[in-house]
Amino acid sequence: MPIVPGFLERLSVLQIDEVRYLATDLTNAYRGIVAFLYERYEASETGWVAPGEIVAFMREQHPAGTAYDERDCVQHLTQLEKWRVLTSELGHRERAYA
Repeated sequence: MPIVPGFLERLSVLQIDEVRYLATDLTNAYRGIVAFLYERYEASETGWVAPGEIVAFMREQHPAGTAYDERDCVQHLTQLEKWRVLTSELGHRERAYA
């Protein structure tokens, strides 16, 4: 069966929402968040995570360092949720992520 002309060019990481974070200007921040959530999952620490926990991790472990703040974190989490990389739930005080 012949390959349709242009088929391989149309296949792109950017067309798969769940991995779009790997091909952006903010990839380092997105990867840090996803790594944090994955590490929790691997350690069987399931459950919701508040943005403040992610900010603390990013400040300690990530190259973004101390410049990373909760406002940036919430923006990044919102975008990752739009791409269906993670999900959130509105608790009684703040949104939590998993």
